[in-house]
Amino acid sequence: MKTLQNLIGGTWEDSRGDAFHEVINPATEEVVARCPSASAEDVHRAVDAAVRAQPAWAALPVAERVERLSRWADTMADHAGELAEIECREMGKPVALGRTFIAGAAQAFRTAAAEALDYAFEETIAGPDGSGTTILRRPPGVTAVIVP
Repeated sequence: MKTLQNLIGGTWEDSRGDAFHEVINPATEEVVARCPSASAEDVHRAVDAAVRAQPAWAALPVAERVERLSRWADTMADHAGELAEIECREMGKPVALGRTFIAGAAQAFRTAAAEALDYAFEETIAGPDGSGTTILRRPPGVTAVIVP
């Protein structure tokens, strides 16, 4: 059985909390992994690491960010078989279905990232009197999301 860690600031780290939950293979009832139940301190450390990394990410040209995200999607697609096997052990999803979902997710991720190349981060809308209003769209920054 594998004990998992949190990925914080690009480094695998043990949780600062002591709570774990077991991942049970539904087909065999075997415990396949122990996952840390991230503590509030873990979340704060992860958010702080993301806040520190965000300025360098934001400074990259949009095309470079899209390229990096696309490479990540390529890596996910390249490992679809391995990821599908993990999903099978974790939740009982058939491996073939898992491969299909992962390949689709990678493609959807690529498509969404590419949308940034043509996204109107700034646009001016003309008013009826010839004046204009400029709309500036900016990313919200770092957020923390709790997922199952």
